[in-house]
Amino acid sequence: MFAIIAGILGAVAGPSALRLIRIHDPRTQGLAIGAVSHGIGTARMLHDDALAGAFSGLAMCLTAVATCLIVPLFAAVVL
Repeated sequence: MFAIIAGILGAVAGPSALRLIRIHDPRTQGLAIGAVSHGIGTARMLHDDALAGAFSGLAMCLTAVATCLIVPLFAAVVL
């Protein structure tokens, strides 16, 4: 549920929030939205700009890989 809410909020408010803090580079916007908003945000970035969409997909994949590597280590330490 939280992932869906994060994705929708990031897709709706993310680009406006990035423009508000004066981030206009499509690569930076794509990385930020892809890492935070998952598939919904990536679809929004692809709709807005192809370069931002590509970087959003890259960020989404790198976040998934990092999560798969870090969570088992964290679980082993905690448990």
